[in-house]
Amino acid sequence: MGYSIGRCSFNGTRPSQGTTRGGIEVLHNGTVKITQIRGGVNVWTGSGDVAVIYRSPSEVGKHIFEVSGSVQQCNAF
Repeated sequence: MGYSIGRCSFNGTRPSQGTTRGGIEVLHNGTVKITQIRGGVNVWTGSGDVAVIYRSPSEVGKHIFEVSGSVQQCNAF
């Protein structure tokens, strides 16, 4: 079972919550937020599964996800 958002396809069930920050969209089914910046990279921590959609090439490599569930990422540019 999976789901699609625009050009991106993900495994599993679509997360019910989402956050948009600049050129990145973070969908999650738990809690996730930026808790620190490590060497210029945003560190997102939390619980649950996360699906990340990069809407801008400049955001790739600027985010790390340290969550208890799975992390799936897609470039949509």
